[in-house]
Amino acid sequence: MGPFLSKLGTGISVIKREVENNLHDINRLFEQDKEKYHTLQAMVLYDIESGRIMKHHTCSRSLRWLRRMYEFISIFLEKIAMGEKDLTKDARVAYDSTISMFHNYFIRKAISTGLHLLPTYETFLISMSVDKEDAKNPVFEQVFKEDVLHYISTLKPICNIIKQFYTDHGLEN
Repeated sequence: MGPFLSKLGTGISVIKREVENNLHDINRLFEQDKEKYHTLQAMVLYDIESGRIMKHHTCSRSLRWLRRMYEFISIFLEKIAMGEKDLTKDARVAYDSTISMFHNYFIRKAISTGLHLLPTYETFLISMSVDKEDAKNPVFEQVFKEDVLHYISTLKPICNIIKQFYTDHGLEN
């Protein structure tokens, strides 16, 4: 996810940093005891059983934030795949509908400012190509959008499974 977020430039660096930190926390815990933490669900259940639920640097908290970030990315990419070309507007809609309500005033302002630094659609599309010349091919944009929709179709069910698990365990708030 980091390489993709990097293509959006510094405008989204706060979100990129959150994703990287949460992934780091989950990986660190997994590496501590691969047998005990053999699944994400096992990691969250351990947090529940040990009374560490939603504390900093726990899987339960990190995974909830990652899911929110992936929901943001999903909505953002879906807007692009459906033909929207104003990345700042697309990211704003995605941010407001997924994670802004969980951020404090200062983080919301930093992200709001950062969203105005997102690249143009054309620059973003070029950055997503392996070779800059590929982006000039009229078929590239359509194939890119199809790939994005495929990616979203695999990401959304994962987010839904995590959200349902959290709801079932009274952790979704």
